Amino acid sequence: MAKPAELRSFAVRVADETAKFLRESINRSDLGTVVKEGYAGDVTRRVDLEAEQLIIELVKGSGLCARIVSEEIGVVDVCREPKYIVAVDPLDGSLNYINGVPFASVSIAIASIHKPCLGGIIAGAISSVFYRETYSFDERLTYINGEVLLRKESSNIFTVYSYSSETHKALKESLGSDISYRLRILGSMALELAYVTIGKICLAYNDTGKLRNVDIAAGCALAKRVGLRVCDKKGRDLTIDLRGVQGIESLIVGPSHLVSRILSFPGLHG
Repeated sequence: MAKPAELRSFAVRVADETAKFLRESINRSDLGTVVKEGYAGDVTRRVDLEAEQLIIELVKGSGLCARIVSEEIGVVDVCREPKYIVAVDPLDGSLNYINGVPFASVSIAIASIHKPCLGGIIAGAISSVFYRETYSFDERLTYINGEVLLRKESSNIFTVYSYSSETHKALKESLGSDISYRLRILGSMALELAYVTIGKICLAYNDTGKLRNVDIAAGCALAKRVGLRVCDKKGRDLTIDLRGVQGIESLIVGPSHLVSRILSFPGLHG
């Protein structure tokens, strides 16, 4: 078995090389071509497939005995008896990327094959495509560009994904008037969870039912390393099954005191 630090370095290398490929390919007109429909009605573009194929090649070339779980390919074993699961989101924020909006990321989470869940994630990385920032973690610590990361609670930005206008209103009311929170949608959940981890965003909320486990595995594991709460809108701790691509109905990630305030508000009970 590889050491957690070695797995973190591997995840960083894969995420960074894929992000580099995406930066260098930004002006290719063919990358926005829709090739099929993906999970929950999302479309799959050529850029998604090419980024995913690069990750597959990097995993195979590394010698890591792994099972890759990714939206486009589903589940692929790169060896006979995998020891790890590599959960991949090759481009989170593809619509941003195609339209030149600089907020997109590559996300990698590595778990033990014997514990294919959030608690079994050993290491991972989230690489920002446009800003050359990489957020990574091993079993204990979190890092940004290789330096140990410490969270600072200074933001009043709150990201919300919901189809209900009532949810937006209730969220604002649940937070009270003591702090002026601003609601945003940025378009890359993995990168937003990294920002929650370091405190650039105070909390992330999503009840659209369109999240996938591979979208959020690395971000949730990263957030848990700094003591943030990771749960659904009913207050149940998120577990995340990584044996295949699965949907996530809702997600709340943030400091316990803010999550508790939201969960206790009558208008938001799931």
